[in-house]
Amino acid sequence: MVRRLKLKFILVIMAIVTLLFGAIFGMVMHLTRRHIEMESIQMMRGMAFKPPGAAPFQTDRTQLTELVSTVRSSSDSVGILPAYDLRYLRSETGPAETIVFADISSERAMLRGLIRNSLLIGLIGYAVFFAISVLLAEWVTKPVQKAWEEQKQFVADASHELKTPLTIIMTNAEMLGENRFSEADQTILTGNILSASRRMRGLVESLLTLARLDHSKAALIRKRIDLSRLVNESLLEFEPLFYESGMTLDSAVEGNVYAEGDAKKLTQVMSILLDNALKYDDPAFPVRVVLKSQTGQSLLCVAGHGVPLSRADCRNIFKRFYRVDQARNDAQSYGLGLSIAESILREHGGSIWAEHKNGENCFYASLPLPTRKQKLKK
Repeated sequence: MVRRLKLKFILVIMAIVTLLFGAIFGMVMHLTRRHIEMESIQMMRGMAFKPPGAAPFQTDRTQLTELVSTVRSSSDSVGILPAYDLRYLRSETGPAETIVFADISSERAMLRGLIRNSLLIGLIGYAVFFAISVLLAEWVTKPVQKAWEEQKQFVADASHELKTPLTIIMTNAEMLGENRFSEADQTILTGNILSASRRMRGLVESLLTLARLDHSKAALIRKRIDLSRLVNESLLEFEPLFYESGMTLDSAVEGNVYAEGDAKKLTQVMSILLDNALKYDDPAFPVRVVLKSQTGQSLLCVAGHGVPLSRADCRNIFKRFYRVDQARNDAQSYGLGLSIAESILREHGGSIWAEHKNGENCFYASLPLPTRKQKLKK
């Protein structure tokens, strides 16, 4: 698909270049020919009105008689005799008739040279524009190719993720239909089906969320949000989960930090970051949550001692279905949470990134602070 798009782009560019070159060279040839003809005719008119002592046309009398006869048989006062490479001008003043001939072989040689040079320049220009069009096609279609490859990878990964729970559901359902298991075993099989169904539902909901964020054309409804309060409320919700997992949750939340946007979506970002820390960070070390404002932006940091992220992991971890090797087999993770968080923050004009420093995996999320005008609208 992308290759056909590149080819179409190149063909359109070259068609435009061909028409442009054709128009330019055609106009140059027409104007040059016209100019040479006009100068020649003006010169011949001047010769027609010269006194009789002017130099006669140098040729033999028989050929001259033939030329004069040919000119007189023509109804045009100005014309060309192609067989002789001559242009003629016939002028009648009273009873006298004057015929002037001019050699046009030099004119034709000049025009042939112009055509040759134009073709040479055109071929060189054509080659240059072809090379430029190829480079432009690569540059223009690069985002399309990237999106196409990401879409194919997304479909393949989604199919792979859905295949596992579907296989579990089908296998356990077939075993239930055999009627050779005890009631306790049937309860286990039913539980397996429910668990796989919930996993599939969670994955489908995550995919739908991403699809809505990717293709939403409605403008984001922006409201002034107390970001400090939002973060604190999220921390209160997750504290019992961290306690049950034997993990410590430390926080340093600066007060009166505000943002503009959708509170529900930003709460989802906070939940994704905390859930990510809950799943992957080392319980022996506390998870730190810091919120502060700086130079026109709010900065949220969720840091913990998990599996060290490499530079490549820090770049790729926000890609859909990407998980570091040690977490690939985690049945509770879809590898979509951070992608959703990135899409939400991008929608709000913010950004998210990851760093590994001082032994911690740090996830940063920034949002622009409301302007003074927006603050007055409170």
